Amino acid sequence: MEKRYQVFVSSTYVDLIEERNEIMQALLELECMPAGMELFPAANDTQWEWIKKVIDESDYYIVVIGDRYGSISEKTGLSYTEMEYRYALETNKPIIGFVHQNPGKLSADRIEKSEENRKKLKEFKNLVQSKLCKFYNSPEDLGSKVSRSIIQLRKQYPAVGWVRANTLENYTSTVEYIQLLKENEELKNQIIKFENEKPMMSGRLSSGKDEFEIHYSYSIREQQKDNPMSWKKVGNGKDSITLSWDEIFTYVALDIINNSSRNSFRVNDPFPTIIKEKEREKLEIKHQNKRVQDFKTDIDDFNKILLQLRALKFIKKGNYDSWQLTDNGEYYLAELKCEKK
Repeated sequence: MEKRYQVFVSSTYVDLIEERNEIMQALLELECMPAGMELFPAANDTQWEWIKKVIDESDYYIVVIGDRYGSISEKTGLSYTEMEYRYALETNKPIIGFVHQNPGKLSADRIEKSEENRKKLKEFKNLVQSKLCKFYNSPEDLGSKVSRSIIQLRKQYPAVGWVRANTLENYTSTVEYIQLLKENEELKNQIIKFENEKPMMSGRLSSGKDEFEIHYSYSIREQQKDNPMSWKKVGNGKDSITLSWDEIFTYVALDIINNSSRNSFRVNDPFPTIIKEKEREKLEIKHQNKRVQDFKTDIDDFNKILLQLRALKFIKKGNYDSWQLTDNGEYYLAELKCEKK
């Protein structure tokens, strides 16, 4: 059955007209129905209930941030863009954010001048960047990234969508079909809620500040007297480093976010970098200033770490032997790394 999906586009308005035009074009090319600021360009508190209704009826939600905080509600003290984003989060709407990568290059009339609003804008950006978020450099770049992102969102989070009334003629009744859609949506919400709940074993699993010893090996190289640029391997060594589970999870999560455009973590060894940072100086003193390199984590320890983070519902198996952050993992990373008030 052919469906159309409604996408709510949230942003400030005057400073992002070109960007919104590119988004609208991208959505229409994907046969999606855009909704948002064009329906109510002068947002105010009297329209808030209507705005929430439009978000509720949308299948997906997009927020775009340049360098303006936007019109502020007298009731909440927040911009309407931030209020819309927080409401979409509360209602478990599939969301993706887009933040301008170089706001300093924007013209003066597109930059937030109020110090108070700049502070609110920074906090809002931090919130958006703690969830699924991408950066853009121009309206054209934004349009192409929105197009690819919506295709991916539709695969990962199939939505109810909209259909023409005449396509329902083969069903026993329209009411029965709508009831099935409602039950399907309720089941989806239950699955999302279950995925975000703490695992039953969480009280019996090491986590947080509990520590885990990671064993690793490395090679030892000695500088050649006849050629100072040459380092010859003279042996191997073994040692270990003890990290808290919060440290281990943070490193894995940041590796997922920073090193993969698909927000997935391939099954490889992410720990040599942190081991080198923490252990290199100690080891080179131990080996009388010889060079140490070629760090490799013990495979059993590496597999234990993956199993532990999966049991804690911080990561999940993705496609092509990759790992991804769960919603619970994204939330926990934000709790660990984001600045608090």
